[in-house]
This record gives sequence, structure tokens and C-alpha cells, in this order.
Amino acid sequence: MALNHPVHYAETLHTAAPIINAFGGTFLLMIGINYFLDRNKDIHWLGYIERWLSKFGTYESFRTLLMLLVAIGLYATVGANYKSIVLISAVIGIVLHMALDLFGEYFANKQSNANHLVGGAAFASFVYLNILDASFSLDGVIGAFAISTNVLLIMAGLGVGALWVRSLTIYLTRAKTLSQYRYLEHGAHWAILVLGIIMLVKLYHIEPAEWFTGSIGLIFIITAVMSSVAERKKEAKQKLKAS
Repeated sequence: MALNHPVHYAETLHTAAPIINAFGGTFLLMIGINYFLDRNKDIHWLGYIERWLSKFGTYESFRTLLMLLVAIGLYATVGANYKSIVLISAVIGIVLHMALDLFGEYFANKQSNANHLVGGAAFASFVYLNILDASFSLDGVIGAFAISTNVLLIMAGLGVGALWVRSLTIYLTRAKTLSQYRYLEHGAHWAILVLGIIMLVKLYHIEPAEWFTGSIGLIFIITAVMSSVAERKKEAKQKLKAS
């Protein structure tokens, strides 16, 4: 259908948008919440907000309860025509994240090499990253059909984008950039959290401008990098004064 009847495929995809947005939005929201509701996180970028969120990490079941309440809230407030499918999609997103989390913990507990991931633990991380990449693409596919119905062009565009992001991720990992930019991980998770919220907002027929959706994540990343550089300079000055 996508190759031979792209217009019909675009219409079908648009019809399935509530399912895609509910699943993708919930999954991304779960990732963001899981990161910030961590009681062991001792580095906070947005000071008061992140410290306040980390306090709730004391209660292991709080994040699950919060996401289930989000799913129930979506069911109670979305259009009557797709209440059930939105609820099911949201629950699947929550279950998928919990399953991946357990999957990773299982292999991490068996991990014998503390310096880098090997074997099952590396495979678990690989699966997690690919599903995360796919969830980012969900919203992009729907938006792409609003621009063009040429499936090959859309595949090429999204493919190049995914390849660029993956190459950048590998480069940053090898260059140990996270240790140089202490707030970069925070900025990335804020971007994930906001994108998840945007996908859920679309369930209420609110369509943020494409430029906003595409740039908000970049703004968080750039701001996080700038904050990291400023913090590093501040620490260097303090060390210089101390010496």
C-alpha cells in the first residue's frame, strides 16, 4: 500500500495517529520520568526542579503509578471514538518500557566486566536504543506524509536522519563527551520528556508547529552543552583560586 497507493497509505496512517501518539508519547514520557525520578542521581541541571523530582524516586512504584494515572487520564479525556485504543496503546508503552528495564537489569546483574558492557548486557542496551530510536521516528513519519507522499523519499530522509543521529551518538560515546559535558544527558532527557508530551497533546487535536517540534529538543541540547561549559569554567577558576 505504501509503495503503490501512497495517498491511501497516508490516510490510513493519519487514522492510526491516535494509536501511534499514545504509544510513542507514553513510552517517551516513561523514559524521561524514569530518569528524573532517580533518588541516586546526584547531578542536577535544573536545580530545584530536578532535586524535587528525584525525591519521588524514593518510592519504587511511584513512577509506575504516575504513568498508569496518565493512561487513565488519557482514557477519560480523549475523544469517545478512540478511548479504548488510546488506553491500550498507552498501557503497551508502559509495559514495553518496564519490560526493557527488567531486561537490562537482568543482564546487568550478570555483568562481570565493570568497565564496559559485554554479552547480554550489551545486547539489552542495543535493543533499548533501537526501540528508543524507533519511538522518535513515530511522530516523524506522520509529519513526513504531510509534506510528501513519496514513500521512497520519506524512507531516504528518515534513514539519513537516523544514520546521522546514530553516528553522532557513537562519536560522543567514544569521545567520552558525557564526562566533558555533565548536563548533556539531562538536556537529552528533557528533550525526550517534552517530545513525549507533544505526542500526547496531539491526541486532543492540538498540532504544534513542525518547527517547534523539531527545534525544541535541539534547544535543550544546546542549552545543556552551554551550561556544562560554563560550569566547567567555573570549576576551573575555583581550582585556580584554591591553588
